[in-house]
Amino acid sequence: MYTEVQLAWIWLNYGILLWVVRMPIKRDLLIQKQNILAKIRSNSMSLQELQLFSVYLAKIDVHHMTTRVVRLSLIEFRRIMKLGELNFSKLQNTVDSLLNKMISVPLERGGFERVQLFKECRIGIDEKDEWYMEIDAHDKALPLMFEFKGRYFTYELWNTRCLKSANQIRMYEILKQYEFIGEQVFTVHELRDQLGIDNEEYPRFNSFRERVIDACQKALETYTDICFNYTPYGSRGKGGKINALKFTIRHNDNHIDQLLLAEFIDQSEIIENMPID
Repeated sequence: MYTEVQLAWIWLNYGILLWVVRMPIKRDLLIQKQNILAKIRSNSMSLQELQLFSVYLAKIDVHHMTTRVVRLSLIEFRRIMKLGELNFSKLQNTVDSLLNKMISVPLERGGFERVQLFKECRIGIDEKDEWYMEIDAHDKALPLMFEFKGRYFTYELWNTRCLKSANQIRMYEILKQYEFIGEQVFTVHELRDQLGIDNEEYPRFNSFRERVIDACQKALETYTDICFNYTPYGSRGKGGKINALKFTIRHNDNHIDQLLLAEFIDQSEIIENMPID
């Protein structure tokens, strides 16, 4: 039998446990993304730029457009972008590359509109004499990121922090939309298009399957909160060509890695000494 003191201690710790379990996830860990934004062709964006975009989305509040300007310390920015020693010339080239990123937004009746993702970037020194970077989304891109009424999905930032390629991030976001449905069929053409892979890249299906789909399957099961299987679907084309694939998506019960944004940034092995010439 437990004494009154022991019972009180048990109930106290049980109450703390319940409080921890029920605590809402911190706002700066969540990414809310419209389905259409995940399908936008953005194959010109590198892995590091996609990761920076994820951090940007995690730090804004989609219900308040006033949060559109995101500030990072220059060390944070450098780590996210996996940059070495910086000087102003190199930093300017990196920023110019970000500001020139364009995405194609499909129009309802066909066609598309090319939209600039970010509008401006500022590099400066704050009141604590620390370097910082501020980035603001382009006005045309704001409806895709704020106060949207269309279908969207949510995930925690840490799910994409260890993915090793842009294809893996895109595959995660594509399939995350269908996690609760549990399955989705894509034609091979649709899948390649949503992943941003041109016909000239991995032209043979076996190569596309091995280098992209199978690599993504292994990475998502290892690093994220979802995993998937896939099988050929529907009738085949000439010579047994696979035209479509059925994906079965499920929650990854083995995934327990839940890092804070600061820990995500601290993953880098970059040296702290960062001269700005």
